[in-house]
Amino acid sequence: MAKKAYRKAYGTSVLTVATIVMLVIVIITLSVIIAKNSNDTPDAPDTDNAVGQVTNSVTEAPETDEPFDYSVYKTVACTDKELTRGSLVLVNRNNAYELSDSVPLINLFNNKDRRYTVASADISLENEAFTALGKLTDAFYAETGKDILQVTSGHRTKKQQEDFYSSMVSSPEDADYYELAGFSDHHTGYSFDVKLYLEDGTSLSYSKNAEEYAPWIVENYYKYGFVMRYPGDKTEHTGIIAEGNHFRYVGIPHSAYMHENNLCLEEYISYLKNFSVEKPLQILTGGKTYYVYYTQKTADSTDVYVPSDGKYTLSGNNTDGFIVTYSQK
Repeated sequence: MAKKAYRKAYGTSVLTVATIVMLVIVIITLSVIIAKNSNDTPDAPDTDNAVGQVTNSVTEAPETDEPFDYSVYKTVACTDKELTRGSLVLVNRNNAYELSDSVPLINLFNNKDRRYTVASADISLENEAFTALGKLTDAFYAETGKDILQVTSGHRTKKQQEDFYSSMVSSPEDADYYELAGFSDHHTGYSFDVKLYLEDGTSLSYSKNAEEYAPWIVENYYKYGFVMRYPGDKTEHTGIIAEGNHFRYVGIPHSAYMHENNLCLEEYISYLKNFSVEKPLQILTGGKTYYVYYTQKTADSTDVYVPSDGKYTLSGNNTDGFIVTYSQK
């Protein structure tokens, strides 16, 4: 009787252990499957971060046999005045710039809520460049606790550029570094020069010392719409010897594309001529897909297709056409 009771109890114990083992195996298996699926699914993009890193390779619009839907577009008439306005205007030794009093300039010295210093009280920037500079230096301060970037020059009038050129150029060799009045990128209001001004009052060249004292800016400025206007390896295109302290605002997504593909402004403006409203360039950055295309100037007034909802930016290239940019999340 005792032996039968023992066998019954023992058999029940074995069954219980086997059940527990099976449950553990099932739980582990399910955990592995869930973890795998979680890893295979990408995180949702941060669509509120308009200056996020490039999150995917830049792609061109796919080929399609379907007719293009012009119904979601309207046309705007662009004159020669618009040709010289916008963050993608190209100003260099071959392309003079028509200065205008209507460019919305902001005085940097009068802006007290900033994380940078200015070398003089008369430095101004175009509104978009001014706003982007504030975002860049605010982020730099938040990451490092530093506010050591100093803006030494911004927008220049023709007279200011004449005076600057005369003061800096005393030999033919010097001319390789500077532009004549009327041909300076500074006329646009989208460009500015910088140096580093340390807490102890030491003033340093940005070009030579940024990697040591401001590496965050070196790695992140393009996320805020800026490019280096005169890279050392692009002299054949820009006509200017390397100038590593000259920032130029071109805006998102253009700065991301230029950074990823190592293009100077001359190269980028030329490249965009390959894209039309029917087949735009697509750029994925910061959780958004941007569409960029070019329309060639045809007359004193050119009809340019733009999205009907009005959510786009339009810039002349200061040479021969107009560039439209719009985005989708």
